[in-house]
Amino acid sequence: MYAAPGLVYFCALASVHVSAWMLPGKRTIDATTFDTNQLIDVTGAHAFVEAGPNDFRGPCPGLNALANHNYIPHHGVVSIEQAILAATEVFGMGLDFATGAGVLALYGANLLDVPFFEFSIGGPPGGILGGILGAPTGLSGTHNQFESDSSPTRCDLYECGDNYSVQPDAFQGLLDLIGKNPDPSRNLDILIQHRVARLQHSKANNPYFFYGPIEMLASNLATVIIGGAMTNHSAADPDGFFSVDGLSSLYGVSRGPDGLRYSRNERIPSSWYRRPLNDPYLAITHALPDMLHMWAEYPETVLIGGNTGEVDSFVPIDITNLTGGVYSAASLLEGNNAICFAFQFLQLAFPDIVSNLEDLVAEILKQLAETVEPLECPEFETLGLESLSKYPGYTRSVKRSV
Repeated sequence: MYAAPGLVYFCALASVHVSAWMLPGKRTIDATTFDTNQLIDVTGAHAFVEAGPNDFRGPCPGLNALANHNYIPHHGVVSIEQAILAATEVFGMGLDFATGAGVLALYGANLLDVPFFEFSIGGPPGGILGGILGAPTGLSGTHNQFESDSSPTRCDLYECGDNYSVQPDAFQGLLDLIGKNPDPSRNLDILIQHRVARLQHSKANNPYFFYGPIEMLASNLATVIIGGAMTNHSAADPDGFFSVDGLSSLYGVSRGPDGLRYSRNERIPSSWYRRPLNDPYLAITHALPDMLHMWAEYPETVLIGGNTGEVDSFVPIDITNLTGGVYSAASLLEGNNAICFAFQFLQLAFPDIVSNLEDLVAEILKQLAETVEPLECPEFETLGLESLSKYPGYTRSVKRSV
């Protein structure tokens, strides 16, 4: 029953950040200062090197950029500890956010019991033995686990068969919103508008669109992290600002005579200043307040459900049945209930996902319990997963999504 000591250490370290939180909606530190030490080195050992034919690249632009600059191995097979360290160093992610994303990536890639917890950031890796849930897939094969429908910049798997390349129309939609709202104080509003547009697009174009609890969290987090980790910073805009050229570089997108083109060459700009060193983008004090704001303004972004085999056939999940009557669709919009539901769902689902990693599971569940406790959440003990069988996007998943 192996649990990598380093990963447990990172989980424990992340819990220190979590335990220091204030209630969602309040941040312990505002990014009001700027320091030239925030400049990210893209020279020497970290100079850009184009991905080769045998290098793995996948649905996460941040990991792709880190590999292209050798902040993680250039071939694209990375340990979770390498990914966490690089994400915190280069993009200013909080340890809790980076660790949570890393564990979700390992689950999706079927690698939760592989020593050193290595995974491919793209397609199936060679030379890595199978995980507890089957053969390793790499992040490109993690549909409805790490990667999900209604991505900010990627196509739905069952819409165009490619869930890892930047979809030019989706990226152009984001750039158009940035162009209309150049004020950096509107960054979150821009992303929320884009989130709603992508959600509507999936409902209207993907007959197998599925938006379960994990998919809802994954796609919402993938949206708010753009503002949290992929904005440039300056003395004039210490809280971060969007640059069309900078964002295009980070996403590996260039403009030609026929419009936008995705090159797979995600690149950190030469004058890239990460988040302030004293204000990492933490899940509790940053991401969750950002999502609460989104959910309050656009409740459809938290309404879980899916299409039933035809486009525009979205049917909400019966949350009352799923939670044994503890929550309803209406009650999720009250107070902290949406956050409570999300964390409690993970608490119940996670032990089944990684039941043979006792130390790791215990540490992560401890963090989740400490996070939920101050919210005074109503409790539910079982999941009515049979109610999800009506959604073909759920039943078609490589592993049963929860």
